[in-house]
Amino acid sequence: MVLSSGDLSAAEGIAVSGFKYPRNRFALVSITGGLPPSHHYSDILYGKLRNSNNFGVSGVVSCPIKFEPFLLDILPGSLVDSNGNPRIDVFFGGISEDRNLTLTEAHELAKYIQAGGVVYISGMGGMKIIGPEYNLLFEELGINDRLSEIASFPGPGVQSSDPANTTPLTNGPFGVVGSLKHESFRNLQLFSLTGIAIGYNTSEYILAEGQFGKGYLSVTGGPLYINTVFGDNDNQKYFLNLFAMGCKESGEDEVVLNVPSIKQGLDPFYNNVPVWENFIYDSADLQTLGCGTTIAQCGCALTSANMIMAYYGINHGPDGSLINPESVNEYFSKNRQGTGNLYSSWGYSYGNFHWGRVDDYTALANRLYSNQAKLDQPVIENYDFNSLKSYINNNIPVILKVTRADGGIHWVVAKGYVGEDVIINDPVNPDPVSGSKTLADYNYSPHQSNSMVHYIETHSDFSSLEFVAPSSVQLLITGSNGEQTGYKDGLILENIPNSEYFFDESYDTTGNGVNSLNIYTPEKGKYILDVISSNEDCSLTVYSSNINADSEFQINNYLCNKGTKFQYDPSDVISLRQIIDIDARPYKSINLLVSHSKSLVDLAIFSSSVFDATKIDNQSLRLGKTGHEDSLKFCLKSRDLNRDGLLDMRCFFENELLGVGEGDTEIILPGKTIEGVSFVGVSELEVK
Repeated sequence: MVLSSGDLSAAEGIAVSGFKYPRNRFALVSITGGLPPSHHYSDILYGKLRNSNNFGVSGVVSCPIKFEPFLLDILPGSLVDSNGNPRIDVFFGGISEDRNLTLTEAHELAKYIQAGGVVYISGMGGMKIIGPEYNLLFEELGINDRLSEIASFPGPGVQSSDPANTTPLTNGPFGVVGSLKHESFRNLQLFSLTGIAIGYNTSEYILAEGQFGKGYLSVTGGPLYINTVFGDNDNQKYFLNLFAMGCKESGEDEVVLNVPSIKQGLDPFYNNVPVWENFIYDSADLQTLGCGTTIAQCGCALTSANMIMAYYGINHGPDGSLINPESVNEYFSKNRQGTGNLYSSWGYSYGNFHWGRVDDYTALANRLYSNQAKLDQPVIENYDFNSLKSYINNNIPVILKVTRADGGIHWVVAKGYVGEDVIINDPVNPDPVSGSKTLADYNYSPHQSNSMVHYIETHSDFSSLEFVAPSSVQLLITGSNGEQTGYKDGLILENIPNSEYFFDESYDTTGNGVNSLNIYTPEKGKYILDVISSNEDCSLTVYSSNINADSEFQINNYLCNKGTKFQYDPSDVISLRQIIDIDARPYKSINLLVSHSKSLVDLAIFSSSVFDATKIDNQSLRLGKTGHEDSLKFCLKSRDLNRDGLLDMRCFFENELLGVGEGDTEIILPGKTIEGVSFVGVSELEVK
């Protein structure tokens, strides 16, 4: 069984699991997860955990206890998710006399502790010496401590030594813990664990603790939580303090994604300098960039994008090369064009990394390596910590623009958070020997505008139309329906669907940066571009991609004044939509429509070797004279309409809503698949 995701906030509670009966004879919960029967001897502890005065919004600890399913077996991934985060907060193993730990179970438990989990395990119950066998766990933690086969029998209801008040369990929110009531116990052989309390009239430890990675382990020689000893107030305080460790109070939450760390260079680098650090970045040999000339000096955005691709398992590029800053830089520098100090290339614009090319790069690579992910078009937005946390919680790392102490612009990868700070992979600084580094550690502050970039896996439409110009040039696009995106009269407009306009600073205080106007999955039709500049010398780079990520770019250097206009039709630049086969009135020899009739129009949408009509998002269908008409009535279950062995779709539309009239000769059907891929079909017809 795989447990639900942990790292719960205080409001959500402390997620608890453990071994259930019969594996644990003194199981914390019943077989059904509720109050255990009295013969389990753990009913008193259960009641203490359920008491809202102890664990609740107004209790000693503000987190309520939330019981997840208890387990007979620990399976791989059941305690730690694929990103290395604990699925629960506390694992209450207790005794395991039903069987020994397997190596798989020990490995998962050790990984869970290292990731931040709190674990409690115990020795024999009563006079039994048959379990638990947790020694494999110690081996997986890399320590020599052991639960011995030897047992001590000091008698029933005796008291241990008074433990030192030095641990979060002996001195926690429920108070300082004194000597513990206990019975017979297995002896602990300690090397790395810290002995906390010695059993009555012995020299053997009955209680030991230790911190491993981000987590904590408590080991007792006997089950000190059973109701024959748990009536002792110190025993109660000890175990309530143990569960309290699972409460992630506000400001203490921590989530870290397993994003590989890649460096752009910057000497010194612990004698492990990347071979690419001195390679020419972009076209820095032809134009002057404020950051410098090499990947080590300018490659922070490039390297951050490399980390994101590695996180999604994208290891090879479209040219078959292994992905690293050198190979991606070489590919993005293809076909560079320009004059003077204004150069662009396949994936760079005037020195700045072009985020809209990462998705094309991964889609093209997928043609050679079909098992690799394809990334969707980038989402670029202003910095917001709560949004960043939400992405991280959904396993989406974020490329983050930050401001350095010297005022320069830098890009890092936000892979997690702790409290109100952001955990990062920094392309320019060595990684810590253990743990993680945050923005505060490097004195970085989040840049507020257009500073978060993220990608997700997709099978989407990769079509786009993007315009990039130096910062001295402002851009304004007007669509065929009059909507505008760009700079107009001192304001930033973003009214064209799926469009954005933003300024991207240079990666150094001496640079000028660029203005970018992007339209993702643009609609068919004319786009009028206004280029606004007070300079005579202007430059503009236009990038375009089609549905399959086949892409082009062109750079224009020219003399310009305010009011220069260019006209673009995406279908003229590159085919932006998948063309599909449709047939109006498929069972009629003539596609004859009577305008303004209240009848329904029958339309067949055919599958092909490259298009699956059964994956159409029916609600996206618009059939009519312009393709914007909301005329869909319903669709039937898929069937093979043209007997080619492929399932097709048959849909019905309201004739009077089609907008066609006498003399019209075609009808247009645009739409999208459930995967977001755009398509369009055209059927001939006669209207009377």
